[in-house]
Order: sequence, then structure tokens, then C-alpha cells
Amino acid sequence: MAYEPLAIRGHVTLEVTRPDGTIIERAEGHNAVVNGGRQMVAELLAGQLYSPRFAIAAGISAEETVPDLTKLFEPDGLEPVPVTDVTIKDGIIRLKAAFPAAERERLIKEAGLMLTAVQGGDAETEQTTLYNRALVKPHVTVRVKEVLTLTWQLAFAPQGV
Repeated sequence: MAYEPLAIRGHVTLEVTRPDGTIIERAEGHNAVVNGGRQMVAELLAGQLYSPRFAIAAGISAEETVPDLTKLFEPDGLEPVPVTDVTIKDGIIRLKAAFPAAERERLIKEAGLMLTAVQGGDAETEQTTLYNRALVKPHVTVRVKEVLTLTWQLAFAPQGV
């Protein structure tokens, strides 16, 4: 049996909208999967974890991604928001979430996809870690009353493609 390595490629789109829904800024970034996210997906596929759910995070750090990250470098008080819209088409998963209207201005430079799953056994426990992270270019400014929406696409493809 031939073994074909599989890569999960990710791409995030950030949109900033006015209260009337008009898009005023848009930026994109490609993600890097971090070690903790890779491990959790392996445990999910092996049946060691279950009930996965995603949340989207945003922050203000432009530091390069390092493999052992478990959360964003600088979320600046922004709590991750649960993914509210999931679609699957042609092997691509789209995850979407919007932050509440901003209460203060922030320059968003990083985005992350948080993964939470339950570990079974005698005492069920939840685990949460950063699955992947993207540096956002150009950076986007979210001003008071504006809404930041992130759409993450995850595509499964043979490694090297």
C-alpha cells in the first residue's frame, strides 16, 4: 500500500465592516499549523479526543510563528469567538466568526484558530490549544463600533501540492 502524506493548508480572510455592513478593510494570511494543533488533530483521528469545536482569535503581534505556540502572542483583550458558520465543499472547510462591535481601536496583525476537544476517561476534561496562526498582511485597523469577521479555509491536499 502506498503512503501519501497529507497536508492541511489554511488561509484566513479578515474583513472589517461598518455598522451598516459596508466592508471597509480586507486582509488575508496563510497559516502555519503549530505543534499542539497537529497533536490534537492526531488525537481526534485516533479517537482519543472527541466533540471538537473551533473558535477564532485575533491579536496585535507581528512576531513570527513558532512551533510551540498554544495561543496568540498578543490578543490585547480580545477573547476568541466561537465559529458560527461552517461549510464544507469540495474538500474545503470554511469556518467563519465575527467579533462583537469594537469598543476601542486595534491594529490587527495576527489571527488564530483555536481548537477545543474533550478527552474521555473517568473524568472528562476539555483541552484547548492554538491549532494554527497567520500573520495578517496588510494589517487591519478596527475602530470603535466596527466589526471584525474572520473566515478560515482549510483544504486537504497531498503534501507538496
